[in-house]
Amino acid sequence: MVAQCGDGCAITGRNHEGLPSRALVPVSPGRGIPGVSDALAARLNDAAREANRPAPIVLPTGTVSLFNVLLPLKSPRQRLKAMAFALSGQLCEHAELTLGPSFEDGHYLVACCDDDALARAIPDVDLPGAALPDVLGIPRPETDGHAWNLWCEASVVYVRATDATGFVCRADDFTTFWNAGGQPELFSLTGPLDSGPDVTDLSSNPPPADPNDLQMDLRRGAFKHRKRAPRRFVRFSAIALIICAIGQLTLLAVDARALAAIADRRAAILAAALAERVPDASIEQPFFQIAARISEQIAPQRQDRFMKLLAQVSRALDAQDAQLTFRELRYGAQEDVLTLLVQGREFSSLQATEVALSDAGMEVTSGTATATESGAEILLQVRDAS
Repeated sequence: MVAQCGDGCAITGRNHEGLPSRALVPVSPGRGIPGVSDALAARLNDAAREANRPAPIVLPTGTVSLFNVLLPLKSPRQRLKAMAFALSGQLCEHAELTLGPSFEDGHYLVACCDDDALARAIPDVDLPGAALPDVLGIPRPETDGHAWNLWCEASVVYVRATDATGFVCRADDFTTFWNAGGQPELFSLTGPLDSGPDVTDLSSNPPPADPNDLQMDLRRGAFKHRKRAPRRFVRFSAIALIICAIGQLTLLAVDARALAAIADRRAAILAAALAERVPDASIEQPFFQIAARISEQIAPQRQDRFMKLLAQVSRALDAQDAQLTFRELRYGAQEDVLTLLVQGREFSSLQATEVALSDAGMEVTSGTATATESGAEILLQVRDAS
């Protein structure tokens, strides 16, 4: 059901941006557009309040075109592209459409509104609420057949059809529209008509506005409501973020200094103890070398063969420049054997290790060298040859 009458697409003047109007002619030439119905606007406000939505911005129905369009597509983006093709020939070129609520079998309510009408209805874009025509304050007829719901006031008739479209006309033109529309069944929410076809009177208990129609929002582009935080809130939030960042950085710096102080203090204590016990040793040396130095200073009655053998191995390997890693160290007291699993970057360093131990007067039994992800490793069994 097309909401407008007249000759269809035409230039109706200039909108607020100085561009030609892009909407259809809403009423016949020479006839004024009825203003917003206060009663229908109140019904829409009641529906928005019950749905916990902001109060809508209501436009005159005469400035809005409503269409029922079949859009059997899953993606919203695809539906937005397809609705312009579906209404090709019914709208002016470059007319901007708004996709509204969906109905059964993939049908959607689509609206077209002129920019100039939006500029008059929305003087302040900071004002919240959806923009929609006042005719949506009338619900669709609750019947499967072809029918219209009517709202009559001040010689004006607002019509809502079964397919969810709607329009407004003068009361003396209504019979002409009714005949052109196929003489649908009529239901009046405001009582019988003064003249014209018979209607079913629903004024004793008129159905409320459909909350589903509140999904329609004609606001777009420069008229779209964008939530803005108060400047004071933004300023306080920025200051709070800066203070939190400074506080976090301060805590990190204090923690770093505290940890560094603890590490320096413990290193100083260890260095002092090591200097008192082994003057020629340093805490930067590997642990096994420090242990060997300490074992040499233990009294002979407290030494055992393990510490003596470990000291010999340490002295033999101390002169090597190769980077070695001891993966495993075991000592068999009964056999007096020190077992070492040595890892190096290459086989030559492992061979040099075996030679160094042999040259130091120790008996060395080597296993098979194997390659690893970090280089190579070999298992050595060392005995004191003396």
